[in-house]
Amino acid sequence: MKVSPKDIKHIKSQIPLIIKLINQEVNDKELNDNDVKIYAFSLWTNWLSRDDYDKLFEVQTDQELVERRNRFNHLFHLINESTEPIFSWNFNKWKNRTIIKGFSNQQKRRLNCAMDDYSGEKDSIIKLILPTYKATIEMGYDWTGQINIIENDKAEELYELINKSGLFYFEY
Repeated sequence: MKVSPKDIKHIKSQIPLIIKLINQEVNDKELNDNDVKIYAFSLWTNWLSRDDYDKLFEVQTDQELVERRNRFNHLFHLINESTEPIFSWNFNKWKNRTIIKGFSNQQKRRLNCAMDDYSGEKDSIIKLILPTYKATIEMGYDWTGQINIIENDKAEELYELINKSGLFYFEY
C-alpha cells in the first residue's frame, strides 16, 4: 500500500524527532532534551566482548538457528498483533530522504517481518515505524536490533513485548 502524503504528514507529526533521527538530522542534545531513548534488543543481556562475540555469534546447529529466529519472529508477531498502523521505512542515501511505505494487508506485513532467512549476517532486513509506541525498530545484522523511542505511556508495552519474546533490551 502506498502511503499517502497525508499519512506521511501524520506520521511525521507524531514522531518528528524519530523521523529526524532516521534522516540523520538530529544531535544528542535534541535527543536528551526530548527524552528520546535508543535501545538495543538482542539474544544476549548485554553488549558482548570480542571474545564472547566470537564464541556466541556463530550458530552451531540448525536447531539453534531455528530457536534464534523464532525469538525474533515472536517479537515481530507480537508487534503486528498489538499495534496499528505499522509502516516500513528506508533511508535513500541518493535522494537524501526517508521512504515510508504502508502494508496493504496483515499478510504482507507478516511477510515483511519474517525472519525465516535471517542468519545474523545481513544488515537491517526489517525497519518499522510504530506510531502507537512513538518508535522505530530496526533489525541489525548481528542478532541485535535497535529501537528509537520517545518515552511515553505506551513505551512500557513495547518493552514487555521484547521480554515476552525471550529477547533482552538495554540502553545504547
